[in-house]
Amino acid sequence: MHALPADFSELVTFDAGTGAVVSREGKRLEFKQDFTAADFSDYTKALAAFANASGGVIVFGVSNKPRMIVGAKDMSDEADWANRLRDEFDPEIPFSIRDTSWAASSCTPSLSMPPSTSRSSAGRRAPRSWRRRARRRT
Repeated sequence: MHALPADFSELVTFDAGTGAVVSREGKRLEFKQDFTAADFSDYTKALAAFANASGGVIVFGVSNKPRMIVGAKDMSDEADWANRLRDEFDPEIPFSIRDTSWAASSCTPSLSMPPSTSRSSAGRRAPRSWRRRARRRT
């Protein structure tokens, strides 16, 4: 599994006094204000996109305008993420999750996945593609 840094400041640049986030979203970083179970599929799609590219991180608990650390509540546990990713994608997407405490009451969970690590027959790194599993019609 891909390890997230132990220190949150290695992942996101922010003002420790105010919680204002300086880092911007990009190809390898995405912010979400809070975890919402109804948006679980959107989160897994973002993880698959990161995994199909060069890896990336979703940080929950960062508001959009202004970008501030606000913390996240009711985050699904690691087993829920693993089950959902296993059910929705083939092959299974490797990931890691870490909760970071900031200030007295803020918990900022982060999910991370490494870039593809499969190798081609020539020994060079070959892109690995994660695709949604076909759903059976009932």
